[in-house]
Amino acid sequence: RRRLAARSRARKFGQADSNRAVIEMYLYMEKVAARTGGAVDPALEALAKKAAFSAHVLTEPERETARTLTEQAADTADRSRSRLGRLAFRYILGLY
Repeated sequence: RRRLAARSRARKFGQADSNRAVIEMYLYMEKVAARTGGAVDPALEALAKKAAFSAHVLTEPERETARTLTEQAADTADRSRSRLGRLAFRYILGLY
């Protein structure tokens, strides 16, 4: 399950459409935030709203910013859990 989830995330985050990729990153972070009790980074939320509601395509630097924010937040969420929590977070839920 973990490998499948990671492969699916890589495919969604790496797609050619930058707007859709950033929206997928935001949706992933919403799932992580819901499971950890945290919140989605406001900068990522702003980029996702721009991707969803703007007629313009996000630039590559904006996409990389979103990816960096997503990876950092997921890593922080993973490290903040207990050993058993990490097991569930990674292998049962497939979120990291």
